[in-house]
Amino acid sequence: MDKGWLAHKVRAEVAEAKRRRQCYLSDRTPVPVKGKLAIVVDDGIATGLTMRAAIRDLKSRRPGRIVVAIPVVPADTAAVLQTEADDVVAILVEPFYRGSVGSYYLEFPQLSDEEVIALLAEQQNRDDHD
Repeated sequence: MDKGWLAHKVRAEVAEAKRRRQCYLSDRTPVPVKGKLAIVVDDGIATGLTMRAAIRDLKSRRPGRIVVAIPVVPADTAAVLQTEADDVVAILVEPFYRGSVGSYYLEFPQLSDEEVIALLAEQQNRDDHD
């Protein structure tokens, strides 16, 4: 893999993660993670670029440990992630990956930013009333 291409893609994914954090969290304060166990969850991983960007961004906030939790990941990607996180927990580490996360689901709809924001607001309302 071309290291220049990879570095560019990781920077792009970090920028996208920051954009989403700003969009989704708005004025909410991020949960402090310094010294804590941080579990990063995804619905599945293909190339691992987005997760690697998330791990690198999270490391800057100095958690005690980083654990990646996913339902499916290609075996070679899991091996790379294991070098960047403290642990990778997956239901299926796939040696013969099908080429897309969605192929492992019966239904795999994509959510818009607006849908994510609405779901987060709904959760915040529940938390405020508990």
